Amino acid sequence: MLGIYHEPMLLQPIRAWRYGPVLPELYESLRRYGREPVRRLIGLDSVRVVENEYDDRQKSIISQVLDIYGDMSGVQLSTITHANGTPWDQIWSASKRRVIISNNIIEDYYANQVANG
Repeated sequence: MLGIYHEPMLLQPIRAWRYGPVLPELYESLRRYGREPVRRLIGLDSVRVVENEYDDRQKSIISQVLDIYGDMSGVQLSTITHANGTPWDQIWSASKRRVIISNNIIEDYYANQVANG
């Protein structure tokens, strides 16, 4: 959403944790599953979006993300987010703490990814 439309979809910040970027509220909702697959849907109260309902652009982004990454394991996703130059890598390398990955860093990175195909 930030890379294509230059607008955030999430109200809460993303943080750089050891195994990748994390929404702490979402993590808390899912942590009981541990390494097992998530077996039921969670509500939007875990991930607050900018609007109460998704607009068509947001739905399109979510659909694309699910198509590309939906079948990947946590290890595969972690490998992607840990690549050199990713927003997580930029923050983690500088601080090694659970600090916020700013929307500016995320937007710049993904806008560049979109521009370079």
